[in-house]
Amino acid sequence: MRLIPVILLGIWLQVSIIPLFGQGIGQVTSNIMASACLNNNMFSKTIFFVMAFFDEGATCLGHVWYLGCEFWYAALFPLNAALYGVHKALGITFTVLLSIGSISGCWYQSIIHNTSPYQQMRIPAVMETDMVSDVYMRPWYRYHAYGVGILFGWLILEERKENGFKNFVKNNKVVGYMVVTALWFISLFLLYFTIFGFSGWCFQVDFENLWEKRVDLYYEEPVKWDFITGCSSSNDSSAAWNALHRAVWAFALGLLIFLCDTGFGFMINHFLSFTVKFFRI
Repeated sequence: MRLIPVILLGIWLQVSIIPLFGQGIGQVTSNIMASACLNNNMFSKTIFFVMAFFDEGATCLGHVWYLGCEFWYAALFPLNAALYGVHKALGITFTVLLSIGSISGCWYQSIIHNTSPYQQMRIPAVMETDMVSDVYMRPWYRYHAYGVGILFGWLILEERKENGFKNFVKNNKVVGYMVVTALWFISLFLLYFTIFGFSGWCFQVDFENLWEKRVDLYYEEPVKWDFITGCSSSNDSSAAWNALHRAVWAFALGLLIFLCDTGFGFMINHFLSFTVKFFRI
């Protein structure tokens, strides 16, 4: 809530100041955002972070939408923490179930809409705009990555108290460092693959035949799979990617943070902890 004054300042600049500079770079987008602030009660929806609960799902400042997701995750977390405080298994189970529900929702919407892989940089995905089908703007379809972060947070706290992983590596140096190396490989591979590797290795489009046959990706949805090859060349495999890629990226990042926190971050930990006068990277 402390960010609301900053958001209000941003809205004022967007509506009253930026348009004074004419049609400069990005001005079209600025005008769209400014007009959105004045229509459909988007101003109030934005400053109270409820924009994702309306059909338009937009916001009068595009970047504030991310805060709209984070706000509700933070609002829900006390329940996770309370259950974890009653019994660790309760908190973990609740968080896992929420994450599975989020993943399942993404998978189901992708299946029924025959959706291409998201964020694949090859062909545009068909994005649904209604509230139920829109897996991009809605917080409940993005909870899985947040849930993974909570689980890793609890794992790190437990490790700090018990030092189970550290003691395992210390007492079994050869096997222990083999495990550490394997975990680093898994983390770095998944971090790379979910951003760059998938589009380059696992999802290829035969654009020449696609354009030659004049297939419209939006109106001839079933036909498009004939021109896609790789490990995500069907509706089922695409749905698996759409449901899991953010959670997998969060898992890989959580694993990296866990290794750094337990003292096995090596050069990456030194880089991320590098102090430049008054702040760290």
